Amino acid sequence: MKNLLLTSAMTIAFTAPAFANDSTIEQIGATNTSTVTQTGGTGGSSTIFQNGDNDVADVTQSDGGGSGTNIADIDQLEGSGTQTASITQDNAANGAANTATILQDSTQGGNTAGINQSGSGNTASAQQGPGAATVTIPIVGTFPVNPADITDSTADITQTGTGNAANTTQIVGTNGGSNNLATIGQDGDDNIASINQGSGTGLLNPASTDNDNTADISQTGLGHNSVIEQGGESGFASNVQAGADNASTITQSGGLPGLGNTANVTQDGERNTSTVTQSSANGDLPAVPSGATATVTQLGDDNMSTINQAPLGGHLATVMQTGDGHSSLISQDGLINVASVTQGMSDNTSEIAQTGPSIVGPLGNTATVNQTATAGNFSGITQQGIGNSSNVMQ
Repeated sequence: MKNLLLTSAMTIAFTAPAFANDSTIEQIGATNTSTVTQTGGTGGSSTIFQNGDNDVADVTQSDGGGSGTNIADIDQLEGSGTQTASITQDNAANGAANTATILQDSTQGGNTAGINQSGSGNTASAQQGPGAATVTIPIVGTFPVNPADITDSTADITQTGTGNAANTTQIVGTNGGSNNLATIGQDGDDNIASINQGSGTGLLNPASTDNDNTADISQTGLGHNSVIEQGGESGFASNVQAGADNASTITQSGGLPGLGNTANVTQDGERNTSTVTQSSANGDLPAVPSGATATVTQLGDDNMSTINQAPLGGHLATVMQTGDGHSSLISQDGLINVASVTQGMSDNTSEIAQTGPSIVGPLGNTATVNQTATAGNFSGITQQGIGNSSNVMQ
């Protein structure tokens, strides 16, 4: 009887379902360091809250045999020094979903946020920089103010699998920030990526002071969507997409002090759409040509590209499209305009509108369109200003 009871107990112990891992850490003050490792079970849940000085947090999660969801949240708030956070989640074998969130608000600079996910249904979010702040004045009331800028910070997200969504946000609700880097790399199907850098919309200082920020998104697979927004001056943004349903939007603002914005979009395969909008709306008047540069290359099938560049910059836009259903529209306004469009075989359409410099002449417009289809080509060029030149080859 004792042997029977012992055997029954062992059987229950080995066949009972595995449970999820759960960890919560709260650290306040001084030299904070937290490391969480969760493996096995039916998924892991980890929350780290650090409020204090030398913040460092690391979470590693993997599902050794279950099908649960990994959830990791790192909040590093009210920091006065450099903050570092890293989340690694691996559910590739079972396809379970991962969720990772990093929030950092130190304004000293040099913050680092890294998220690496594998599996299906991944969601990653990294936010750096303080949110909107308020000040209360007795009797008068409460008003928004601008917290300090965040500088020299890096946010990096890497996702492998299907159904991935990634977002990085730097300097939300502040005066701006400088020399920040945000990168998103996605490998798989049905990916969505978004990067937002800068704002410069505060009450006390409405002019943006975001300088020299860099954003890069790389996607492979199906169902792509990519959005990059930058505020301020001299930002660099790049989108690289391969695989079917591609869409890319880049929005940039400003020109000096880094001598201008640069956007580079490359798309490969089938329903491609790209929109680039660049502006020197802060009133930049560069001593040498600067302001906006956009290069879009689309290869394969239903391509469409729209570039809009705003006044008083050394504009340059180049679009090359090869394969099927092309359409390209370039609109330039302001100092030194140059636009070039090359379209390959099939349904080519190209429209270029240029408006010459309102001051500092004779500088101005150049438009070149090269269409290789033997029939059905359309090209319309409108130029206004000084030093106009147009060349169309069909």
